[in-house]
Amino acid sequence: MTRPGSPTLLRCRLALALGITLADIDATPAADYETWLAFDRIVGLPDLNLHHAHVCQTIIAAAGGKPPRLEDLVLRPIRASAVESERLSPEETATLMSRNLPSCSSM
Repeated sequence: MTRPGSPTLLRCRLALALGITLADIDATPAADYETWLAFDRIVGLPDLNLHHAHVCQTIIAAAGGKPPRLEDLVLRPIRASAVESERLSPEETATLMSRNLPSCSSM
């Protein structure tokens, strides 16, 4: 497993934040990469997962639904072995959506 402060994780987070591939990150000039390293140490790269959770919360509220907790919208990695046992069925998904979005209650 990759440690939170590892260079591999930073490369992945940087690629995600910039919308480029790891190969593009590896091709980045050393001076640019070191600037990003410094930026991450001082300011921190944006947490796109949290940003997307805020956007989803806003959309649900704007659609007239009860805003869910951010913790419920933030994606969390799960073990590959647990994927099938933790995945919601279509019926469970529809029930969850209808609780939060009144317009989905007819699903």
